[in-house]
Amino acid sequence: MSPLIEDFRYRPEIDGLRAVAVMAVLLFHAGMGLTGGYIGVDVFFVISGYLITSLILKDLDAGKFTFANFWERRIRRIMPAFFAAVLGTMLLGWVFMLTTDYADLGRSAAMQAICAANIHFWLHLGYFAGAAELKPLLHTWSLAVEEQFYMVVPLLLYGLFIVPLLRRRNTLLGIFAAGIILSFSFSAYLLPRFPVATFYLLPTRAWELLLGSAVAILPASWSPKTKISGELWSTLGIIAILVPCHRVIAADGGLGGYGGGVWRKRRLLEIERAFLP
Repeated sequence: MSPLIEDFRYRPEIDGLRAVAVMAVLLFHAGMGLTGGYIGVDVFFVISGYLITSLILKDLDAGKFTFANFWERRIRRIMPAFFAAVLGTMLLGWVFMLTTDYADLGRSAAMQAICAANIHFWLHLGYFAGAAELKPLLHTWSLAVEEQFYMVVPLLLYGLFIVPLLRRRNTLLGIFAAGIILSFSFSAYLLPRFPVATFYLLPTRAWELLLGSAVAILPASWSPKTKISGELWSTLGIIAILVPCHRVIAADGGLGGYGGGVWRKRRLLEIERAFLP
């Protein structure tokens, strides 16, 4: 049986996609016109699904996959930057934040330490709420979703590889496709009813990660045959990302969490009461 991951190597175009996704999210939060810039998070989820599935299947094919090694590599890759960011944020928050806001910052940091920041923010605020301006660790919700996926997908793939019939490419593609359809349908059903939960939680985000997983095991014969066709598909892909970044309108009708004028005035009054006699 031929290996599922035929040619897994460094791909500079993935770093290019990451750069596009990061800039879209940053410009969205900076209020610089990209009202749909948060779509960069969706791009990251697809990339993560692709890379993690590729790494796991490559090791499973080679017979050297272990859960300890997989999770140890994830910890070494994620935790140093995470702890540095949290420590820096907590130090700055001690200086600049009100007591109640600082206490909430501590709670959000503690929840992310157990890979549950998305659940914390789901229970306490919406991504587009005015209060999001004073949630410096709000972005960790997406990291929590990825970490939860990292806990589930190795177990799933390892279990499938135990059964020879289930480790075939077409079988895995069918399983991924079923997961994508189920998660996307669940997301579409819940969105008008529970929009905040739909935004934050793994079951309604899993289809994006599984889409990356499916792309990881597509046959090499599906790749563009010529450089021109490859460039064409790449251009269409970038357009499919950039157009929604400019055209999607946030739920509050403005620039996401930065259109809450009423909330902003109320917050200024709270600050005045805290510091003025």
